[in-house]
Amino acid sequence: MANTFKPQGIPGRDLEKVVLPIEGLEALRLSDLEKLDQGSAAI
Repeated sequence: MANTFKPQGIPGRDLEKVVLPIEGLEALRLSDLEKLDQGSAAI
């Protein structure tokens, strides 16, 4: 599993660090893996 995602060709030292909280990860999982829209995921 990747722990870093960045644009190709740009050094990491030139990028701002953004930390994804566990709630954000769950939102991505529901959206991408479970194919739920925002309203369905909120239930």
